[in-house]
Amino acid sequence: MTALAAAAIFLAGALDSRELFQRVKPSVVQIQVLSPTGELRSLGSGFAATSDGLLITNHHVVEGATRMEALFADGRKMKVSAVVFDDPDHDIAVVRVDEPTTPLQLGRAMSAVVGDEVMLVGSPFGLDFTITVGSVARYRPDGLTPEMLALAGDVKPVDRQPMLQLNASSGQGNSGGPVLDGTGAVLGIVRAGIGAHGNFTFAVPSESIQSALAQAQRVAADTSVDGRLLNVGISALVFGVLAVLYVRMRRTS
Repeated sequence: MTALAAAAIFLAGALDSRELFQRVKPSVVQIQVLSPTGELRSLGSGFAATSDGLLITNHHVVEGATRMEALFADGRKMKVSAVVFDDPDHDIAVVRVDEPTTPLQLGRAMSAVVGDEVMLVGSPFGLDFTITVGSVARYRPDGLTPEMLALAGDVKPVDRQPMLQLNASSGQGNSGGPVLDGTGAVLGIVRAGIGAHGNFTFAVPSESIQSALAQAQRVAADTSVDGRLLNVGISALVFGVLAVLYVRMRRTS
């Protein structure tokens, strides 16, 4: 779909869920948390945010994990090689796979209008690459209401952070999956569903994701530079040792 066609759909307020799903599914992943021996422990969802393998998911999906894999819609499985950045206060984690990926673009949750149609893509209850179509219910800049906080009991910092409230169902396994507008831009990632059937969903907004991604990219760049410097330093040390040995051998010969 061209940018003009996508803009036309967005302006018309119509979300072509079939076309949109086909377009974004190469970028959506199922995050599989495994035991050290390879048994499946839990599931979450996520999406590719950069072309060099950075994926976005929830902190609570990866918390405590020592081994993870990312399953793509085409059946490929990639080892998650690192948690590059982890932000419990906003329930965001940025993880890496060491292969190229097709990224989704981030939208603006703060600009979303009540009633705008959205699509959730994820793996609720292990049903991989499932979609739910709904709408924006409200943008909550201060997080959960006092009444909701009182009911929650175990209040965490993320509960007081900005959230996007959606009229869309989600289930266990949807966590970390993208919330998409009609153009395919990511408005947020699923954090939790409430109600008897998870028919209200709260999502971490794209602005928080953008901040976490920027920090993850700085960490990744620093790690890369440190690695190069370390390699250069080791090479220089080895060269120096060999040079000293060569000089000594020449003197004794």
